[in-house]
Amino acid sequence: YRYRDLARELGVDHVTRDEHHHAKAGNVNHALEFSKASFVTIFDLDHIPEPDYLDEVLGHFSDPKVGFVQRGIAFGNQAQSWVAHAASDQAADPYGPTSQGMFGCGAAPVWGSHTTFRRTALDDIGGYRPGLAEDLHTSVRLHAAGWRSVFVPNPAATGLAPIDLLGMYKQQFKWARGVFEVLLHVLPRNFGRLSMHQRIAYLLRSTYYTIGAAFLIHCLIALFLLLRGDPSSRASFSEYLFSALPLAVSFVAVRTAAMAAWKHRPTASWSWRGYLLTLFMWPAYVLALLASVLGLTIRHIPTPKRPSDRQPAWLWLPPVTMGLGLAMAGIWRLVQGWHPGDLLLLLFAFGTAGLQLLGAFVIVRNRP
Repeated sequence: YRYRDLARELGVDHVTRDEHHHAKAGNVNHALEFSKASFVTIFDLDHIPEPDYLDEVLGHFSDPKVGFVQRGIAFGNQAQSWVAHAASDQAADPYGPTSQGMFGCGAAPVWGSHTTFRRTALDDIGGYRPGLAEDLHTSVRLHAAGWRSVFVPNPAATGLAPIDLLGMYKQQFKWARGVFEVLLHVLPRNFGRLSMHQRIAYLLRSTYYTIGAAFLIHCLIALFLLLRGDPSSRASFSEYLFSALPLAVSFVAVRTAAMAAWKHRPTASWSWRGYLLTLFMWPAYVLALLASVLGLTIRHIPTPKRPSDRQPAWLWLPPVTMGLGLAMAGIWRLVQGWHPGDLLLLLFAFGTAGLQLLGAFVIVRNRP
């Protein structure tokens, strides 16, 4: 059943193009050539809006400086797989409290779906901006041009989260590579035209995926110290971990409190699945950072909406190898002799190893 046929039955226009330059941004800009509408709403292909979707959106455009209105995003396929459930839990914060906080900073972002634009605002910046993070790029350009944005928190449409690990890797790698591109190239060119609050909000948003490199560096240091480090070096790293503990605890506590108080998605709360999946994604984030620093060109990668027949070994190898390596290094240190100053280092090694191996176990056991 073709979308063209469905569009004909519904009495709406169906527009395609022969070439695919600039992927989604190219599609949007091509479609805009066939419309003179004052407002344009974008949905990803797998998102289904409710009939009254625009009722809480269009009124915000009574302010002539509002360039776009972003509604909250929710997913409806949590029951399909463990990965889909975890991905939905992981997304609850950025599409909820984090977006509300950015709205308070005057920087409510474009998320690429559930977004309604004022046509003149898009025309003002030359249309939807290209890139792997075309949504964030467009958001920065609109705010830098002086347009305001509004975040409407309660979602009125649902989509599909990635179903398996391969789909999640593709999505997260593309998003991370695109966000780093914005951080390294788009944000510096527009930084001076943003307010102080907008700068802070965008810097926090565009550095999120550095958690992959930070995680890898901490694991490699722990491995080296457990195998080759002298007692004073191991004790110093344990002291560092102790001093960083309040930051980690406060991060989880603030996020948990924000999600518990969030009224717009009753099922959204603190979830161990989301954290575990994030820790399992560190190879994708590291590869995206390396590709950005090296300036490697990455083609547009669509997120698969169906499970893959096979999950390549390279998906599992880095996290499982890291988990086994940390576990064996910890055992080695216990056998060779340890000191009380090694305690936090050992807890970090065994705890991280357990999380990496647990992630592999639950994903394999719950494959769709």
